Amino acid sequence: MALADIRYRPGIVLGAAIALHLVAISLQATTRTGDTIFTGVVFGGFAELQRATGWLTGGVQSIWTEYIALRQVRAENVALRSEVGSLQVALQQERAAAERADAFRRLLEFKARTPLTMTGADVIGAGASPEFRTVTIDKGERDGVSPNMAVIAAAGQRVLEVFVPVDADPAVVARLKDLDARVTVCPREPGLPGDPTYHRLRQALAEGALPFTCQGNENGLAVESGFTLGYEMAEALAGGPPLDRLVIQVGGGALASACIEALGEAALLGSLARVPRYHAVQTVGASPLARAFELVAARLPAGAGLPEVRAALSYAATHRSEFMWPWEQEPRSIAHGILDDETYDWLAVVEGMLVSGGGPVVVSEDLLARANALALDATPIDVDPTGSSGLAGLLALRDQGAIGDHERVGVLLTGARR
Repeated sequence: MALADIRYRPGIVLGAAIALHLVAISLQATTRTGDTIFTGVVFGGFAELQRATGWLTGGVQSIWTEYIALRQVRAENVALRSEVGSLQVALQQERAAAERADAFRRLLEFKARTPLTMTGADVIGAGASPEFRTVTIDKGERDGVSPNMAVIAAAGQRVLEVFVPVDADPAVVARLKDLDARVTVCPREPGLPGDPTYHRLRQALAEGALPFTCQGNENGLAVESGFTLGYEMAEALAGGPPLDRLVIQVGGGALASACIEALGEAALLGSLARVPRYHAVQTVGASPLARAFELVAARLPAGAGLPEVRAALSYAATHRSEFMWPWEQEPRSIAHGILDDETYDWLAVVEGMLVSGGGPVVVSEDLLARANALALDATPIDVDPTGSSGLAGLLALRDQGAIGDHERVGVLLTGARR
């Protein structure tokens, strides 16, 4: 190792001597400006170093400034989203308050026009049977209010007239007569499509009668009372895992439209994380809603978003006869409570299904019977085939493979046997 070091030393000494010689020459030689070459090299090197340092410092400062600005923009976006959400909630509250004020105004106008003694009351409960509607109010006999609908009608010096089909349940007809209601049987007329009881109702309304019916397009209170069921579902689901789907039996559509709107309000106000997919159930005996849904869906392009859905619904709303018309054959089914010739609240239900990603379900008579037997066996509820037809829709969706094993699905049992 010592010999190797001695052999390399002359090269090192020579290199050092050459470097020193070049430095000495650069100190003596001058450029055209009169400065020495050494001075030019040293200052030129420092100038480039200063330029590189300045570029690097400026770049770091620019990146930092843009990063801080981006953080501020993100924070502003979060604040704006929160503000928009609060404004939307406030807007819904103001709309609800305006609707309540308008309803109160109409009640006051009605009270001013009638010579009858009236008392105000809040509806605190409602029956969901499509065959016989009842309401519970926060007033009783001490307030001069009788405990059932027909007595209320009689106390108001009004006759309660009920239009029923020829095959109406005898137990229901007998109960109506016991309550002093005037029952009118409405047979179908040859060549006149549609529900004869609805035609007779429209005739009575044209003659001055007040609608006390479950058709939401004629009596908005039918939909309002159905909100109670939707709010109760929202209360039961609050704080827990949301429903993936809600399967609802549909005749005239008031029950489904009420549930859709009530759950939508609950989701908007933050009580629910999201709304479920809605599925409306009808029978093979009459499915005008399923037909209308398919006609509206046919107007949507592939991959349609919410704007296209809104546009299709807007067209359907202004061209009703192209989408909803009476069922051509006389409806027949064991689920007689959903055998409406038309789905009167069809547009709201179609909208709910399209926006939520759901759809209609048409079930057979065998499946209706199977679902009713299952409901009677699995629950203590003495439900009739109309009331368990939502369960038939669930079974149909399961048979089709449309609902997975781990999905949470809600059904409504709404009608009792008589």
